[in-house]
Amino acid sequence: MRPSPRQKSWDMPALAGSGAFRSTARDMMKFLSAYSRPAGTPLERVAALALEPRRRGEDPSVSVGLGWHIVERNGRRFAGVNGQTGGYAAFTGFSMSSGTHVVVLSNSARSVDDIGWHLIDPSIPVQTSFVAERTEIALEASRLDGFVGRYNLSPTDVIIITRDGDSLWARNSGLDYQLFAEGRQEFFLKAVDAQLAFDVDGSGNTTGLTLRYGGRTFTAQKRP
Repeated sequence: MRPSPRQKSWDMPALAGSGAFRSTARDMMKFLSAYSRPAGTPLERVAALALEPRRRGEDPSVSVGLGWHIVERNGRRFAGVNGQTGGYAAFTGFSMSSGTHVVVLSNSARSVDDIGWHLIDPSIPVQTSFVAERTEIALEASRLDGFVGRYNLSPTDVIIITRDGDSLWARNSGLDYQLFAEGRQEFFLKAVDAQLAFDVDGSGNTTGLTLRYGGRTFTAQKRP
């Protein structure tokens, strides 16, 4: 099945740094090379300020600079930063000690941080537990119609569920996410690692939904 024309990359023109930048591994390596060896260049003062620890993280070996996460491990210092948007994830970082540069780009919206850190420092382990495979099933259109509606996450935050042919879609904050059924009222997203389940009462009426995303659970009531 071809992707629906509604499925597209996320664009965030109001906050370009959060999802509208485009780059390549080659260009990112050039950036890292310039950033990690700024002596004698216009970046010298800026790089030092950005890599200065500003706040300690929950892990005492991690601190936060201006846009960078700085890791101190076995007497060495590393800097890295990640990014994620619908359908993609990225990591870039370098060793302040050895000068090793790493760029990891993925066509999956699942973190690649552990791969990036491991390439910089092999003593940092790679994650060995992965998200379980999910099996898509087909539901009849009449079943999907029962889920269509508006769901209030908060007084100002609404999830809008619509049906397009045999597909169910969720819209939130101006972005569309296709939902894939894995049960009679359970769905998952492929663009990001998230699951959504509709609440159905004894009469078969949909009353709300539960969204699980980023390790958190959100509930929303269906508007009348």
